[in-house]
Amino acid sequence: MTSSCQVLINCRNNRKILARVKAFDRHSNMVLENVREMWTEVPHGGKKKAKPVNKDRFISKMFLRGDSVILVLRNPKPLSPAIQSCPSQQGCFC
Repeated sequence: MTSSCQVLINCRNNRKILARVKAFDRHSNMVLENVREMWTEVPHGGKKKAKPVNKDRFISKMFLRGDSVILVLRNPKPLSPAIQSCPSQQGCFC
């Protein structure tokens, strides 16, 4: 995998992380850059049937511990305008 390859990571806490991998090891520990973390929350308010709310946040650099990683997708297809294509000129076979 070349450096700065974009990946989509499913985590054990039911969150998804879209980021560029800077480094990783055999335990799936990863140093990530340009991280977008996405999750869904159900508001705990007065209504019984509150609709889930999609939330996200941006983190410039992050260390992700490998035991929280479920799945890593390399070069995910753009599902929304927020997901950018890989900067590699070869079609990103990172």
